[in-house]
Amino acid sequence: EAKHGDPQNPLCGSHQVCVNSVGAYRCVTLTDCPKGFHRASPMASCTDINECANGEAKCGPNMHCENTLGSYRCLCERGFKNVNDSACVDINECEVFRPDESCPDKRARCVNTAGSYRCICPDGFVWHGYPVYSCRDVNECVLGIDTCGPDHQCVNDEGGYHCECAAGYRQNWDKKTCIDINECLEKGASALCKSGICVNTKGSYRCDCPSGFRLGKGGKCIDINECHERDGICTSRQARGISFSCVNLYGSYRCVSERCPSMYLKQKIPNGYRCTLLPQFDCNTSDPFCLKDRPLQIDHLHIELPAIVTGRMVLGEFDSSLVKRGTVNVELLEHFAYHTRTKRHISVKNSLKLAMKPSDRRTVQLLLIKPIEAPADVFVSVRLSEIIGQRSKIRSTTRFYLYATENNNSNATVFSRDIEDLRNRK
Repeated sequence: EAKHGDPQNPLCGSHQVCVNSVGAYRCVTLTDCPKGFHRASPMASCTDINECANGEAKCGPNMHCENTLGSYRCLCERGFKNVNDSACVDINECEVFRPDESCPDKRARCVNTAGSYRCICPDGFVWHGYPVYSCRDVNECVLGIDTCGPDHQCVNDEGGYHCECAAGYRQNWDKKTCIDINECLEKGASALCKSGICVNTKGSYRCDCPSGFRLGKGGKCIDINECHERDGICTSRQARGISFSCVNLYGSYRCVSERCPSMYLKQKIPNGYRCTLLPQFDCNTSDPFCLKDRPLQIDHLHIELPAIVTGRMVLGEFDSSLVKRGTVNVELLEHFAYHTRTKRHISVKNSLKLAMKPSDRRTVQLLLIKPIEAPADVFVSVRLSEIIGQRSKIRSTTRFYLYATENNNSNATVFSRDIEDLRNRK
């Protein structure tokens, strides 16, 4: 039956209270709602007051309010326990739980906090909760919280880090700073850059090459063949029917003219070109001017000389069989020789020599017997004449344009392989 004073008894209305009697009950209409309820209007039903929401609840520290029908109750927050239904005190989880329950990692220590606890790891570690529950290493290098200097590199350790000098640096005397290593001095410029120029940089080095060279494998400077790589490099010099050809040199190049006199036919030969006198213009008279100025052929050879000469090097050969009668006369004429950097004249008389070929007494050779001071440009010619009585007739003239370049030993012009080809063209 009805419970006395229960306003929410289903036997009575929401604005009535059930009154129990022996064997029966009665519903008494209320003019006011019971404590904990209120009516929005005179005929409205009584509804519960949420004391937690409207601020009427009086809960102490570390408690939270929970609304009930017609009232409310105060419950302890998580991590706290009720003492004598009057106060909530903190639970010390570090004492209540076993170590393997609070902080399973033996390196961690449990620290109680208000309503909870924390697991504190040693320096260099940080606690990771679910699902790890252990101390994990802090990578100070990745996080950027290291104190390594600008010339150091950070190396992470388990629980810490250390600073090492970066590549290209070494530790200074103070054991704190790093100083640059001059690799060019300590390892040797030639070992690092071979033929290149070693330039020390901060923490490293680089190999530079002079103009006319590019850096190859192993720090070696390789000659740039401008004649091949820069198409038409000498074309701009073409003028008045005079053609120019490109001669590659060690670290440089030359644009040289290719021109024959009007009575001659021009043809390419190794290292240069040849002017051959047309038959109808041959000197068939005793005119001394014709005999002197009209050789049967004029060769123009451009040759690069090596910086080091071992023994004798053949620059050219001259076949005396061109002289059909009379006496053979071979002359070496020096036209000019100068140092290209200082522009001063140099002598080449001790470097060049004419000699008979040991295996063929009819062939005269022009030999390089000593290196020419580099860098230098040299122009010499070899004149082969026939002498009959008082008359001299020039049969051939070979003009040598010689280039002595610095530090050139491997790129010198190869002469011997071209000599046979030259003889076959005569």
